[in-house]
Amino acid sequence: MRRGGCGRGGGWSFALAFALVLSVDSACTSDEPHSDRCVPGASASCACVGGRVGAQVCGDDSRFGPCVCDPLGDAAGGTDAALDASAADGAGEDARIELDGSEIDAAAPTEAGPPDAGVLDAAGDDAATNDGGAVADDAGCASDRIACDGLCIDPSVDPRNCGVCGNVCPAVAVCTAGACDCPGDEAVCSGACVDLTADAENCGACGTTCRPDLPCRSSECRDLRGIGAGIYHVCAVRLDGEVLCWGANDRGQIGDGTVSPTVPQPLPTLVVGITDAVQVGPGYRHTCAVRAGGTISCWGDNEFGQLGDGSRTSSPTPVLVMGITDAVQVTSGTAHSCARLASGAVRCWGRSDHGQLGDGTTVEALTPVPVATITDATFIATWYEHTCAVSTSRGILCWGRNAEGQLGDGTLMERHEPVAVVGFGETAVHLATGERHTCAVGASGTARCWGDNGGGILGDGTDMDSPTPVVVMGIEAAQVALGNGHTCAITATGTTYCWAALARWDGTMRSRLPVLQDEVTEAVALASGVDFACVIRRSAEVRCWGNNYEGEAGNGTVSAHSPPSEVVVGLP
Repeated sequence: MRRGGCGRGGGWSFALAFALVLSVDSACTSDEPHSDRCVPGASASCACVGGRVGAQVCGDDSRFGPCVCDPLGDAAGGTDAALDASAADGAGEDARIELDGSEIDAAAPTEAGPPDAGVLDAAGDDAATNDGGAVADDAGCASDRIACDGLCIDPSVDPRNCGVCGNVCPAVAVCTAGACDCPGDEAVCSGACVDLTADAENCGACGTTCRPDLPCRSSECRDLRGIGAGIYHVCAVRLDGEVLCWGANDRGQIGDGTVSPTVPQPLPTLVVGITDAVQVGPGYRHTCAVRAGGTISCWGDNEFGQLGDGSRTSSPTPVLVMGITDAVQVTSGTAHSCARLASGAVRCWGRSDHGQLGDGTTVEALTPVPVATITDATFIATWYEHTCAVSTSRGILCWGRNAEGQLGDGTLMERHEPVAVVGFGETAVHLATGERHTCAVGASGTARCWGDNGGGILGDGTDMDSPTPVVVMGIEAAQVALGNGHTCAITATGTTYCWAALARWDGTMRSRLPVLQDEVTEAVALASGVDFACVIRRSAEVRCWGNNYEGEAGNGTVSAHSPPSEVVVGLP
């Protein structure tokens, strides 16, 4: 190997395979340029203050540039290095490097290669294979470092090599524990930080693209706020506040200004006069909706005062419920309705022959009355002749009819005020009532049901009624929805299950255990009526299946049954 130095003087250049380059030239003065020759573009490690290792890049003039110290770097090979140039006092002396008090002969062979490994000759030719002293592989780095582009880096925090070499984090992200961490709730998709709750090209997950006519809202491609089912009709709320209903319209429950005792409405139809709805709660022959300002409007049958306007006059268009200005949820039964207020209080109105209004009486009310003892409700549900609520301090509370144990208090006694459900065992996050049974989902995802168990509607594998909660077998649920003879549930991943009378959409199979509805995927919201169910899918598509005698499927047909492959027309 030829050796060169400053001018024509002699000098020595040594490079160790553990990525520490030492240059000693006794003929050079302190103000002369460094004389090491290198291959343009090659990188090499160099010593920094505190024993850390930096990097030098070879320029077009075949000379290394200044040492750039990486604050994330470590000493070469994970040790503190001290350069001892005094050992190379002459051209013929061996240069030595002191590592942790031990001297190594730089001219002697090392584990990384022969004496000349990584040393360039005077012409700038690489005498070995590691391009001017760069780290060849991970073996030359500390245990928590990896070799990337010839340098030892920490992949747990390096935004240019996050987790693995070459994984560059977006400019606004940081590398944390080997993963690119975007600000807030954003995630990395295709090299950029995006908001999965609002990005139409990455809605809910990277690569989930919304249709061109749909926005991404709350991680879902939809312009629908929610869906609700009554006994024989269905309603949905759009993000713009419009409400559309379809199905039976014998009392004007569709809300379009018409009444059709014998001809149902099999297609979604706009409710007249509502453009600011936030939630809808259909009942038997009437419907109610919460509006943006906290008021409630109802329409349809009003025989027992279930419209809450102080009269018994039915109306095929919305009328204002009296005395409520701070509602956040409304739910409807056969002939009564209930509202949850922003304060946590609950108000009910309409029929109360079983005490379903919860005010301690069986007297119907044409306007809202307070439900006794509830001040901290977080969710309410009613569908037939009993009502339930989730209370922050008292768990699940129910009142009204209890002939089949649907109140869950361990008895069959009718209750005119709220009583606590016995033995649910955890905080409830979702709740639904059916005709004669009730179900709720716990924070763990366990669903429990109680009450009538005809046909296995409780989902515990038996047909024995239970006045206290029993566990639904085989699923982890996010939501439940109940009908008169079936129960359905969706999971956090959008999988749908139904059992009892709706185990199969055409009624040809019944099951005492949940049955996967493999044609209904990516569900985000669920509703059920008499032998039919509906979901909103992540794509914003709405599907209803099962009983279709009143046009509940919303696909323009009236038939005995409709499969889940049919899409509700005109939604979203």
